[in-house]
Amino acid sequence: MAKWKGATVIGTASTKNIDFIKDLGVDQAIDYTTTAFEKVVNKVDLVIDLVGGETEDQSWALLKENGIFVSLVKKPSQKKADLHHVTAKFNSKYPTQNDLETIAELIANKTLQTEIDSIFDLNDASEALKRSEKRRGRGRILLRTQSD
Repeated sequence: MAKWKGATVIGTASTKNIDFIKDLGVDQAIDYTTTAFEKVVNKVDLVIDLVGGETEDQSWALLKENGIFVSLVKKPSQKKADLHHVTAKFNSKYPTQNDLETIAELIANKTLQTEIDSIFDLNDASEALKRSEKRRGRGRILLRTQSD
């Protein structure tokens, strides 16, 4: 979606997923198993952290002054944001009906690419959660109701 809005996108992935993120449209793909992203990226406007922990710690210094750090994992440290002169946000908002319609349109016209990792019956939601918690999925993990 960042590409759709005109941003240059830098992404990290393991060796086996580098081609995958390139196919999704990243402009610069970094193999985090061979390259420390903080050594090759700096002065960006926005960091979106999907991992937390050490990755979050290494990401703060990548931002330009007045940049924005968004965590999808947990509320980020305001102390670290102040130290780096950036804004820290936790994305906890739910999409609106209009947001969902826009996303559906982007998927339909192939502007936004999606990948399904796996589909579980609703009765197997605990297995879907376990898969998600492994953090090694490649795409969305979906739940199917009995009527599907």
